[in-house]
Amino acid sequence: MDLFPQYEKSGAASGERMNHIKMVVSGRRMNIFVNDATSPTLQVGRLEGDAMKGGLRLQGRALSQTW
Repeated sequence: MDLFPQYEKSGAASGERMNHIKMVVSGRRMNIFVNDATSPTLQVGRLEGDAMKGGLRLQGRALSQTW
């Protein structure tokens, strides 16, 4: 069970080539673009918590990597 399912969304990822993911963070807002998307694939209007640092985990059928 995911704790924050509102922060999940499917994107147009490719299994044939490398995928490009762009995260734009401004204050407490975040927009995520997958590959050549011109509009955000995922929009987060207000990030949770008060931390100014954190981590990122991308996971799926083609990818499981933590930075």
